[in-house]
Amino acid sequence: MCLYRINKYRKTNMKYLLLFIAIPTILFSQQWDNRKWETLELYSKNEKLVMRDRVILDIKCYEDGDCYAVGTYQALYLEVFKYDYSNNIWQLIYDGNWDAFNTPEEEWPDIIDQPMSANILSDTTIFIYYYNTAMINIFNFITEEYDTTHYEPAYPFGDAILEENGYGMASVGNFVYTTTNNWVDYKYKDIEFPSSAYNVPIKILYDNRFTIADYDHGKCYFTVSSDGLEWERFLVGEFYPNSIYFIDKNIGFITGGVINAGDSKDDAIYKTTDGGNSWYEVLNQYNQPASWGIYDIVMVKDQYGIATSKTGLVYNSTDQGETWEFDILNQVEKSIFPSYLMSENKTCYMILPKQGLLSYDENLFGITSVPVYNYKSLSVYPNPVESELNFYDNYSIQGLYNLRIFSADSKLVIDKKVFIENGFKINLDLPSGTYYILLEGDEYFYSKIIKE
Repeated sequence: MCLYRINKYRKTNMKYLLLFIAIPTILFSQQWDNRKWETLELYSKNEKLVMRDRVILDIKCYEDGDCYAVGTYQALYLEVFKYDYSNNIWQLIYDGNWDAFNTPEEEWPDIIDQPMSANILSDTTIFIYYYNTAMINIFNFITEEYDTTHYEPAYPFGDAILEENGYGMASVGNFVYTTTNNWVDYKYKDIEFPSSAYNVPIKILYDNRFTIADYDHGKCYFTVSSDGLEWERFLVGEFYPNSIYFIDKNIGFITGGVINAGDSKDDAIYKTTDGGNSWYEVLNQYNQPASWGIYDIVMVKDQYGIATSKTGLVYNSTDQGETWEFDILNQVEKSIFPSYLMSENKTCYMILPKQGLLSYDENLFGITSVPVYNYKSLSVYPNPVESELNFYDNYSIQGLYNLRIFSADSKLVIDKKVFIENGFKINLDLPSGTYYILLEGDEYFYSKIIKE
């Protein structure tokens, strides 16, 4: 049984209901419908891969539509996937492990190394941080060549990252390393704050500031630097930090947990609107025993937030993170592992360790006339479609509807009244691309189509 208390962070939809009764044409504030998370599968050619021993570390999409994911298998083998739009699956395009370094056997570490974190830098290269040897590399998974290798033999980092612009950072405790040129060289700094945490979240912001959410004797601090040498520290609150997330240079969040007896943590989120100089609490709520607190957070269209705790437990926000509502994902297996979030190419991804990937189509926000959870799935064929689109289940949905079709960038391209009856079809004289069909009447239906 899931135990949680309803408090001031839960929202009510009553005001939207009253507005709809008074003004039927008003657009509703959009809301997350957690039933609309779709499961994505990983494949190697025609073979479905087992997720039990796999963890996805990063996902990146590019302007041409290509999307890549990097992860590990059994914590040892590095894997790279590319998204196959036609089959809605992730296809394995590279697999390998640590011995691809061609290191002589006598130089192998005593413990086989583990890829701890990875960032996709381009459609051919990834940044990898290996935990046991504290080794960081830029790896071309097409040529299988390592462009840069750096060893820090003292002890492993808590985490290490690298951005596409060459900015990177790594930290452990109160020691931090920063680079602005792809780790060709770096700056080292003992930031001289007596951190009591070994592994703290790090982040490089939009304005290239290096940031750390430091945990020091029961308190979280936002520690920031522009050059990697001079650091400034701001008190956030009394909780343990798990992640840093910024919408822009001013609005950001730090998530984590308020430690209770037995090391269980209440879910906590703090927000800033001035770039991190000051913070205020937007969530502090009991979740379940053995909770990790809030582990990750993402904002969709800068407004609609989702935050994750243990696998299957989420919070949703529709007001840029000012208030949060608890929900449970019934389509996933509950576990103690925290889940991760990222937004790429108008798709929100939820990474479930040892379970797989879920995706949420962000285009549903901003185009529906009532909250998205009121929309039922509409069956159409063929999909992809060249011109003529047929509707299934005409008997169950027959009647007068407002037919609205939106492009992938949320532009309304068709808006007309239609009467649905048996054999109903429409001719789509539209450019190639992705479109969203909405039928709105006594009931609400939607479908996503690909126009060839």
